[in-house]
Amino acid sequence: LPLSVLASASNLIDIMNEGIDKAKGLTYLAENGYINLDSTIAFGDNENDVGMIELAEIGVAMENGIPLDLEKAYKIAKHQDSQDDVVILYNWSIKENQEVHAGDTVHLQVPKEFKIYTTVSGDLIVGDNGESCGEFEIDTDGMMTITFDDYVENHSIIHGIVEIYTNFNEAELGNN
Repeated sequence: LPLSVLASASNLIDIMNEGIDKAKGLTYLAENGYINLDSTIAFGDNENDVGMIELAEIGVAMENGIPLDLEKAYKIAKHQDSQDDVVILYNWSIKENQEVHAGDTVHLQVPKEFKIYTTVSGDLIVGDNGESCGEFEIDTDGMMTITFDDYVENHSIIHGIVEIYTNFNEAELGNN
């Protein structure tokens, strides 16, 4: 039997049929209508994650991942000190022909299962070139306000990520 052997941790390996990996699994899910690859975020840190990181719309490598994951990733996630820490990634985009002007705002609610301890604000960074196209602010109730600047009037198909570091709101977990 032709087999594929990939590292999944420093002391673990995955042994599977040749051609089967996480990217193949994502492809199967997309081809069968379970997911949309255009809105998929995949996280990985080892050899068995490389294909998945490449295939997903946003491939995220963990800061302590192998060099190939870091090279292929769209984004690098910082190392977290505890399992309770959470990184929320909001993937946003303005599509071509969508009218957006300087001063326009968008409001998004961070799910109540995440705790926002203090007001968070920063530049709204464009994914392709690192330039700013506005600002975002998230209040302690989890309301995110995005305000665009004049960059959006002179460019098309603008996209990026807002990254939030927080914890789960234990009081809200399981209360759906």
